[in-house]
Amino acid sequence: MLLYLGEAIQGDLEEKSKNFNSAITAVEYLSIAHMEGKHLVTGSRDTLIKIISLGQYLSEKIISLYKKLLYEVPQYGAVGSRLSVYAIIIGFDENETKSLSGEQTTLHIPLRFFNDSSKIQPVNFIAENSDDTKLVRHLCRAYAFEKRLHNLKFNFNPVMGGGDQTAKEYKSSQDKGLFTICVVDSDKNYPDGNIGETARKVKFVNNTSIYSDYRILDCRELENLIPEKQLYLACSDDQTRMRAVNFIKYLEQTTNSEKRLYIDFKNGLKLLDIYSLLPNSPLRNYWGDARKLISDESHVDNECLLSNKCNEKSTCLTEGNKRDCRSIVMHSLGNKICESVVNILDLTSPQKLYESLCTLTKRLWDIIGSFVFSWSCCGIRLII
Repeated sequence: MLLYLGEAIQGDLEEKSKNFNSAITAVEYLSIAHMEGKHLVTGSRDTLIKIISLGQYLSEKIISLYKKLLYEVPQYGAVGSRLSVYAIIIGFDENETKSLSGEQTTLHIPLRFFNDSSKIQPVNFIAENSDDTKLVRHLCRAYAFEKRLHNLKFNFNPVMGGGDQTAKEYKSSQDKGLFTICVVDSDKNYPDGNIGETARKVKFVNNTSIYSDYRILDCRELENLIPEKQLYLACSDDQTRMRAVNFIKYLEQTTNSEKRLYIDFKNGLKLLDIYSLLPNSPLRNYWGDARKLISDESHVDNECLLSNKCNEKSTCLTEGNKRDCRSIVMHSLGNKICESVVNILDLTSPQKLYESLCTLTKRLWDIIGSFVFSWSCCGIRLII
């Protein structure tokens, strides 16, 4: 995160201040946070000059760092206006607060917060699994390039959640007062649908800490944001998965393009998934007439399709006489699709990745990219 040393801390850096020794410790820890590429530290010129003047209390290495930061004020001083969240470091005894101006959040963090080495660590990023974490890293790369922030780095500490564990990890990190963010699938079947249990539990964690925040995806799952081009590259050697990729490409070109964000990439879509929905319910009305979703890649029973209902055919019965719909609207991409795509993204430039986004996915990439990058931005790891 961008940590801006405000002018209010100058009083704490006076030798006669009761907070002087603790303030010096905090200034030392902040220098480490910047040098080790954990956060991006900058500040007002007067505050940085004040710190530099304390050479008898700070090491030569630390003074050199703050001289470098003073030189870089014109470069990094304006970065805050381009981030969705940043922090101003205020007086040692002041109260922490959070303010909102337009779409930008400013955290006002007292200097005493950094008088603890655990508080300068990279932000904890809680995701549902390691593949989601890797995908978000690529998302941040592409976002930073597009917004011309690629001279900055980002750094977060991945924490694995999944199911109930996601909310537990979020609360645990929040209770410790650590910088913490969480991105969680909504599991919604349509735009106005209810969020899933995992997202609901994260939402209802006591979120009074200014040092943590979360985002629930405005789509079903993170996989729904994967560009069609990268899906193609990841699935080109699998005929069944390629049918799913071609269906998604077809969907993006129709009036049903929004459904790309809510269809189940992992399990696909069958006629029975639609026909079993409660008639005239908002969910059934959203998915509408299945006949309008069919593409050349679909494999459906025409009789069931034309009747717009499940005809309970014997061919759809398993050995245990359970229904297993054989009419496939969209084939499954499988549970490993995110893992397959991440391997492709490792070889894709941020520019090419961002250019491959469709209008729908680009909007959501920008939202999540801005959120994660702003909380995790840092400078290049330094050797001084």
